[in-house]
Amino acid sequence: MGAGHVIPGTAVTYASCPPATGKHYNSAGLGPIAPRFYGPDDDVIPQGWLHNLEHGGFVVLYNCVLGGCDTASLSQLRILAATFPASPRCQIPGGALSPVIARFDQMRAPFAALVWDRVYFQQSLDTADILAFWANVGETTNPEKFCP
Repeated sequence: MGAGHVIPGTAVTYASCPPATGKHYNSAGLGPIAPRFYGPDDDVIPQGWLHNLEHGGFVVLYNCVLGGCDTASLSQLRILAATFPASPRCQIPGGALSPVIARFDQMRAPFAALVWDRVYFQQSLDTADILAFWANVGETTNPEKFCP
């Protein structure tokens, strides 16, 4: 769906759910967004996290409607955010661009991990598999390269 920037507040329709490519915000604080764990009551939208993906970032989404907000899963996701490794190719430190971990109830699975143009769905949370996905495809598909 491209990588175009839109003015904040612009409505965007995406071809896939969750979107891992498409138009997004390019505005301080709105996109890219701060890499961290976002709780179930935080408001995080695709137009923000897509900018992280465009730069090679990593996003993990959880769906509260499908059971992704249980205490154990949220605890594991907080730990994942706090211990996230450097990026697999550019060695960008964890916390600099990735991960964004946020609630997204519109998807068809309880959990999903995203890099630009790739989505890995999970029916039950497996952070080791999520990290393996990141190690295998992280920073390989994003249109803007940010290696030092």
